[in-house]
Amino acid sequence: MTWELAVTLKILGGSILAPLVFRFLGDVPPRERIYRIMLQYAWTVVFAVGVMIVLGFTSSRDLWPIAVIGALMPFAVFFQWRAMAISPSRTGIFMEGTSIIPLLMSAILLGEWKAFEGNGQLLFGFILVLVSVALHARMDIRNKGKVGEASSPTTGFLRNAVGFMLIFAVATFLENYWAKTGIQTPEFLVTWYVGAFAGSVILFAATRYLPRSTTPQLQTKKEQVLIFLAAVSIIFSLGLQFVAFTLVEQTVALPIMSVGGVIGPVLVGMLIFHEWKMIKGWGWLDIGLGFVGALIMAFSH
Repeated sequence: MTWELAVTLKILGGSILAPLVFRFLGDVPPRERIYRIMLQYAWTVVFAVGVMIVLGFTSSRDLWPIAVIGALMPFAVFFQWRAMAISPSRTGIFMEGTSIIPLLMSAILLGEWKAFEGNGQLLFGFILVLVSVALHARMDIRNKGKVGEASSPTTGFLRNAVGFMLIFAVATFLENYWAKTGIQTPEFLVTWYVGAFAGSVILFAATRYLPRSTTPQLQTKKEQVLIFLAAVSIIFSLGLQFVAFTLVEQTVALPIMSVGGVIGPVLVGMLIFHEWKMIKGWGWLDIGLGFVGALIMAFSH
């Protein structure tokens, strides 16, 4: 598999299928939302073990750091929800850090800045992608800033925002590091999602104080199917992202994935939910710059 194909399939799974599934699931009180995450991670463990059985792996490596980082992911999602509840506009700023920080860490600590040496086309595409992401962040902040935001102490917001940003950023960098050390995709997925499921169980037990409408349970077959599809989409997405990092520098793959994370949900809204009118002139420029920049990077490496 080429890195271009891995990145493309990752975007299809993580930036198109996943947003579509979560949109159909709809919103629920925090307690039920955490319960859904716990079930979702339970399914991912099943899928990861299935991948391990089919592809096989034998390893004497010490994999517990991967499990620890996986266990932190449900907490990062929880911190992100809490930050969004306090200030959607300010949360958008910290979301950009989840891509920028690992890019800088990989460029400095792993020497991946060398990918741009003597490749002006790759650098130009990279700049276009960054401009697209920055433009999207600016529009997102302006749009969400129009919505009334809950009043809460600034320290409460910063604690949650910095928490989710650092966990996501460090996890993305470490995923790249582990991919470069020869860890196989099956062993990574199994260890990561065992940790994530354990973390979600701890989070569910620790958040009994949260408001809820009912005792958390899956009410319909439709919801059960959607939880299943959500699990498929996230393990599909993470697995392909890991494969991409084994094949190419993160400084090349991650910006394209970030653009996919912007464009994918927009396409879902336009094609499935007919939200064409919600995209204004700057929105089309954002999409165009990101798409062109991603293509230039893909064909320049």
